[in-house]
Amino acid sequence: MTPERRLDRARDRLREARIQLDNDLYDVACNRAYYAAFEAALSILTSQGLSLPKTHSGVNSQFHQRIVKTGLIDQDIGASLSKIEYKRLMADYMDEAVDVSGAGEAVEMATKFVAAVESKLEQMIAGRKEGQE
Repeated sequence: MTPERRLDRARDRLREARIQLDNDLYDVACNRAYYAAFEAALSILTSQGLSLPKTHSGVNSQFHQRIVKTGLIDQDIGASLSKIEYKRLMADYMDEAVDVSGAGEAVEMATKFVAAVESKLEQMIAGRKEGQE
């Protein structure tokens, strides 16, 4: 799957997260927010020509090693991937329900994460085009 297609999927998941949040479905909003960030992380990893890990923790680890530590994405934005994942795990697997505040925070973090990845990918594509001219 291309980086662009993955980014489209991230935008779709983000839209789903907002709809679920607006409908008071906080656990589902957290789930969709995480998958928005996850797809965005996959998009930038794919753009680097990297083999994608087979696990969520592997994606998170590779994202931090190859994207955050190299300075492509800000550390604060990069750290939000783990935070959103934790909220998703709470929502999907733990007895404790996520409230409106927690779900809103997950959607907000995912929004910033997707926007940061989208911006970086646009810069990288523009740079490649300039290099070809």
